[in-house]
Amino acid sequence: LFAGQVDLDQECVLYGEIAYIPLDLWILDDGTIMGPRALYIAAILLIIIVAFLFISYRHLQISTFDKAFARSIGISVGLWHYLFMGMVSVTTVSAFDSVGAILVVALFVVPPATAYLLTRKLKTMLLLSIIFSVLNSVLGYYLAVYLNGSIAGAITTVGGITFALAFLFSPTEGVLIRKWRHQNIKIEKLES
Repeated sequence: LFAGQVDLDQECVLYGEIAYIPLDLWILDDGTIMGPRALYIAAILLIIIVAFLFISYRHLQISTFDKAFARSIGISVGLWHYLFMGMVSVTTVSAFDSVGAILVVALFVVPPATAYLLTRKLKTMLLLSIIFSVLNSVLGYYLAVYLNGSIAGAITTVGGITFALAFLFSPTEGVLIRKWRHQNIKIEKLES
């Protein structure tokens, strides 16, 4: 019924534009400007997610990585799965409004994938994911300013570069490191 009145251009939905966030202000009835609306939404969501993870970390860890054990000790695997997927959905929908689909997907996938190449411990992986997200965002922002380009595209590009570096040089999973080790093993065998 209202499809003709919806504005779905690729710039807003697909790419998003972080630079426009300060223009979408939360203004009270008395005219007081509280600041960017997205900032408040993100802050509230951050508090909810951190509280959720802090309260349910152990249940999420067990039900995600060992379903049989979780069931055997009475943890409802389905409940925790849907709670987690609900949190992911809320985060995704709230982020689409501010940054667009490309950056949401990039920040959901690239920092955890990069962290996965560097460690197998879940807590360390979560911490590294946060560090890579912040690093990619800051470096991507400055790259966009330097190139006078899209902030979301620059953040995604920096994320791709950090992933490629981890893919090549990770101490355990790095392609070049494994090749170097394999070559050293061959040399040691030839010498002995």
